[in-house]
Amino acid sequence: MTHPTKRKSSEEPRGSTNGLAITALVFGIISFVLLPLIGPIVAIITGHIARSQVHRRQQESSGMALAG
Repeated sequence: MTHPTKRKSSEEPRGSTNGLAITALVFGIISFVLLPLIGPIVAIITGHIARSQVHRRQQESSGMALAG
């Protein structure tokens, strides 16, 4: 009987979606209607952070970070 290998909790599986990329996308969308002053700033900052994390962790949400 083989046991599955344990992963470090900081490692995410390849191909997962980055949470900051989703945040950037959401704030980018709602900045047009609800938060015209704060929304774009949050979207830009979280988008840049998310893109660096996506490249470092080899995730698949670079487009979401860029769209935000």
